[in-house]
Amino acid sequence: VFGISINAFVIYCILFRTKYSLGAYKYLQLIYILLGILNINAQVLIGEAIRASERDLYVRSLNVALEKVVIAGFLSLWSNYHLVIDYNFLYRLWVFKTPHRIRLFSTGWFILLLILVFIAFFMTWGATALWCFTPTDNGRVKIRNVLERKYGLDSMKQPMIMADFFQADGSWNVRMEVGMIIISSIFIFMAYAAANIVEFLRNTKLKSANSLRLQRQLFVLLCAQV
Repeated sequence: VFGISINAFVIYCILFRTKYSLGAYKYLQLIYILLGILNINAQVLIGEAIRASERDLYVRSLNVALEKVVIAGFLSLWSNYHLVIDYNFLYRLWVFKTPHRIRLFSTGWFILLLILVFIAFFMTWGATALWCFTPTDNGRVKIRNVLERKYGLDSMKQPMIMADFFQADGSWNVRMEVGMIIISSIFIFMAYAAANIVEFLRNTKLKSANSLRLQRQLFVLLCAQV
């Protein structure tokens, strides 16, 4: 409820309380916030539970009847939620680095490209979750007692997505590493864009103090959303 309330308040501020024209960035923010609300509701509906230990991280559903493909779909939604943050970072980066490219966010072919990337990443991450994060027998055994004691579920039968960092013999789980590399690409771009934006904010030649203040506020808000 708190998360939905905060997102609803931000939508209100963007639509009705913003004094400056944000251009297409306003719509990127709205899409991101709406995806956030959808993601929050999906967490509630599937009964998401996450447990981390020094050897594994797993995401599963408290709904016994829920198929693993549905859980993978939830993870795809979560990853695309962060992909839209990348779109926002790209916009803010171009504001400083290549301002003439900002108009692309209002052109049909570029919007279509962003949509296609969104769909492709959703499908890629869903397939990755199913193939790279397949529960191992070793991992299921490790969490069996906790799952049974806390939720009354049998880890050997419960549909789940699992990131088990090590095999039973102690070797690295290569599949899991591939999956982590794919999802890490989202956050690597965020870090790259953020570092460049900070550099531009330090050395910007903006004459208007109000414009500089606005750019800083938008960047801080974007970082807080991560």
